[in-house]
Amino acid sequence: MASITLNPKTKKYDIQFRVTDAMGNCKKSTKRGFKRKSDAKKWLNEYELKKSESLSMKFSDYVDVYLEDLKPRLRKTTYETKRTYLRVHITPFFGNYGLDDISVSMVRKWQNQLIERGYSETYQKTLNNQLSALFNHAVAYYGLKNNPVRIAGPIGKEHGDEVEFYTKEEFDRLIEQTMNNQTVYTIFMTFYWTGMRLGELRALTPNDIHIDEKYRCRSLRVKKLLRILKHQRVKERSRFLIFWLLF
Repeated sequence: MASITLNPKTKKYDIQFRVTDAMGNCKKSTKRGFKRKSDAKKWLNEYELKKSESLSMKFSDYVDVYLEDLKPRLRKTTYETKRTYLRVHITPFFGNYGLDDISVSMVRKWQNQLIERGYSETYQKTLNNQLSALFNHAVAYYGLKNNPVRIAGPIGKEHGDEVEFYTKEEFDRLIEQTMNNQTVYTIFMTFYWTGMRLGELRALTPNDIHIDEKYRCRSLRVKKLLRILKHQRVKERSRFLIFWLLF
């Protein structure tokens, strides 16, 4: 049974409760630092709803449940991307509503907000798919009656507008402006002549460049990429490519 007590040292309220770990062991736990007893009661009520897997839990709490379930099944970068979408674009709108209180009209208001903010159509579709995936999870594993995003309908589109590429003449004019900066010049030349992705270029090291003096050629091996996530450098495997540089 959980209890709420006033800590005489901090003059704040603490909650003592029991939790059961993955092995079925029951342990005592404490949540500290509530300024008001009512805040402690609110946290405890929300915790109990989350623990009981009730669909009345707040949307923000279900996001925690959803991410915790998916984390072992996703690559780190995929998980971080999904978490960012939810934290930045979805939870601020739905966070304080009960999961089973979110209606089709609420979803459409959120969709309209994305459109009004001027996000690209592909980004709109990505965010909409992320919200729909969360509700599909709730339908499949927690007994939610239906997915309101499906009923609200899609927004955006899957493929963006046609990408325009530099012609050789346009690239020559661009590269001429970088001649006095060896780093920028090298970056653009590598991008243009190899078609390399940004993450792949970031991950390059001198060890990836192989020089064969006998055949007077050089090769550039790409087998990894580097992404920046919250100021953390995350290396991961990518496609394996070899570029033969004949100069």
